[in-house]
Amino acid sequence: MTAADFRKTDFVLLQGKLQNYNSSSKVARSFCASCGSHVSYMSEDFPNNIEIFVGTFDDPGLFPTELHTWTSHKPSWVSICDDLPQHAED
Repeated sequence: MTAADFRKTDFVLLQGKLQNYNSSSKVARSFCASCGSHVSYMSEDFPNNIEIFVGTFDDPGLFPTELHTWTSHKPSWVSICDDLPQHAED
């Protein structure tokens, strides 16, 4: 999945309503209350940040990729074909 990381204070939901789900003791995820689409990820390890899944944006091209994380977990058939920084973990 591809996510864009924002400061929580910079994130504004323009329409719809989110439903939060605590998927673990430190992580909350949000979903569209109408259709169930996965919208965000928030971790207590980074309390000021929110990751928004790029597929929920009207124009995902506004947020170009800057780096790749968790590359140690990518499927073997995924090829990263750019020169951006890669991090095996977070």
